[in-house]
Amino acid sequence: MTNASDGGGFQGYANDPPHSAHLAHMIGGFLVNFGGLELAAGAWLRALTTDEVAALALINLPLKQKILVICSLLDAGRIPQPHCHKVKKLWMEVDSQRELRNHVAHNPVVFGWHGQERDGPPDFAGVLDRRKGSKANKPNPGLISSRNLSVSLDQAAHLARALYELAEMLEAESLLPVTTRE
Repeated sequence: MTNASDGGGFQGYANDPPHSAHLAHMIGGFLVNFGGLELAAGAWLRALTTDEVAALALINLPLKQKILVICSLLDAGRIPQPHCHKVKKLWMEVDSQRELRNHVAHNPVVFGWHGQERDGPPDFAGVLDRRKGSKANKPNPGLISSRNLSVSLDQAAHLARALYELAEMLEAESLLPVTTRE
């Protein structure tokens, strides 16, 4: 950390500042919306597999592997081609959000000021992104910003909605595989 007398730099973090509610709401909303994607992955695995035992085993995989299996089942022709491309594209978007979800869930939320801490809103706030090698002397040390979180919160909700709507449509049109379930 740098010293206030040397002309700037990062001065420290604050725990639970009075201005944290908005960021906490976005983080919580993103994680809740992403939970909908986790549920969708399980639903799609159950819909695309023709064996109950296999479906139950696949549901316990990490999300990255679930997405790989879903895409493999799609490539194997489990649903008609016109829909396959659309569904696979949505799962690739989920996969691109997966890494952000892991960073949001497993890294600290920080609030900070440049210079002496004060009673006003922090100069920066977000989720520390340690994979970018954040350094304490940068103006905004490796943060996933509230703006990125806001976009991702909306995107996760959109993806979950789209995946459930497609599954319902395919089921209604009897385009999902026939299962061996009792």
